[in-house]
Amino acid sequence: DELFGKGTYLAEDAAKVDQYLTKDPAWKGNVPEHDLYALHKKLYERGVKHANEVYYALVCRAALGEMVVTQDGATAVTGKKIFKDQSRSALKGGKVSILAEVGKKVKRFREFVVFDPAALNIDFLVALKRVRHYCDCGQAAVQRTVTNGKPENFGRDILFCPLGNASGGGCKFIQMLPVCYCGRSAEVQYKKNGDRYFRCGSKRNFCDFKDWNGPPQSKRLRGSS
Repeated sequence: DELFGKGTYLAEDAAKVDQYLTKDPAWKGNVPEHDLYALHKKLYERGVKHANEVYYALVCRAALGEMVVTQDGATAVTGKKIFKDQSRSALKGGKVSILAEVGKKVKRFREFVVFDPAALNIDFLVALKRVRHYCDCGQAAVQRTVTNGKPENFGRDILFCPLGNASGGGCKFIQMLPVCYCGRSAEVQYKKNGDRYFRCGSKRNFCDFKDWNGPPQSKRLRGSS
């Protein structure tokens, strides 16, 4: 059973929402029997490509009214019980929402639970991709800007293990950004006017990733022939 009753759970922090997202791995707009067929037909048939390993979240407006504040899902912070009965589908006192405050059973993020569907309005469906922030040994990856090496990479962002190589206790993780749809570091290509852009870094079975906003032109690159 849900910790805070049988309602619609909302969060104000995207990191909390991310804990409940389910991966949509690939386009299925040509498979009518697939569960996401209708969604894919609606989202990805007018020049928008499925980006592989996509996640979806809803942006909602909610009329929370006078909320019940709880930290344990059973009693309010005043000590009174909050649910009408054991079904935990309705609140006492005609209230329609719960604020699950940090403390006791809530460790990091506040949650809001709405029990009246009429109090909710879905404004947007957001399609998103997760971005890696940790190296292979679990450390928060360090992000820097490339200033040496291949000239075409100058100005690109890069992630690497803060502990360095194996001799320093690190995992040797390194990844040039951005990452294309198939999970590889994108490669730099050049437009006709000389500006750089990114495309899939695979030589075979490449995806259709393109980012026309390449890294900024560095002085070293402008001065090279």
